[in-house]
Amino acid sequence: MTTAADEPIVAESYHDNGKLQERATLKHGVLDGEVLDFSPTGQLLVKSHFDNGLLDGDVSIYDELGQLLQKSPYRQGNLHGRTLIYARGALLIAIDYVGGVQEGDLLNYAHERVASKVAFRAGMQHGEALHYSPDGRVMRRALYRDGALNGETVEHDPTGEVRERALYRNDQLDGELRRFHKNGKLKETMSFKQGKLASDIKQYDESGRLQVAVGPEAKPAEVTLGNRLEKLVRG
Repeated sequence: MTTAADEPIVAESYHDNGKLQERATLKHGVLDGEVLDFSPTGQLLVKSHFDNGLLDGDVSIYDELGQLLQKSPYRQGNLHGRTLIYARGALLIAIDYVGGVQEGDLLNYAHERVASKVAFRAGMQHGEALHYSPDGRVMRRALYRDGALNGETVEHDPTGEVRERALYRNDQLDGELRRFHKNGKLKETMSFKQGKLASDIKQYDESGRLQVAVGPEAKPAEVTLGNRLEKLVRG
């Protein structure tokens, strides 16, 4: 039998100026249903839904002008689904969650296009990390495993041609690093072991002829290019 205590009640609070500050639905003393939060001017700022005290459903956050800033789906108190973050009405970031843990893609947008796409598993980067040019070309590609760079990273120029290939293991350069001329010919090669240069540095002209070979004690400035890629991927 349903009693008055079982019926949901609506509780309201007000700003000092008399405007509604919050309207919440409660059942048995806990939030259960829609909750709305307003600014002193009357603008809706947050719209959420609860089930027996836990966030369950979409949480939408707005600015003072009524533009959507963020929309996050919840299931039983945990982020679950794709969170969308906006700036001035334009989509800026999309993040996938499963049971409160980042799982799926992290997408960054610029001018309504995907600027980067990074795969996550169990809260850590795992899989491909891609960075795109404004026209949608892949500019950088890296592979992660359990939060660390593992595998080949590739950099492209604006035309899509490969400019650098490098191998990583556990966030360190490990293996051959190759750079290429605009015509696709090999420009430079060197090898690394656990982040340290472990071979001669060989440089070639645009026809493919060897021009310079120096020992592994050399420290050319360009060696850090792969590390810059790592920062961009994590960025």
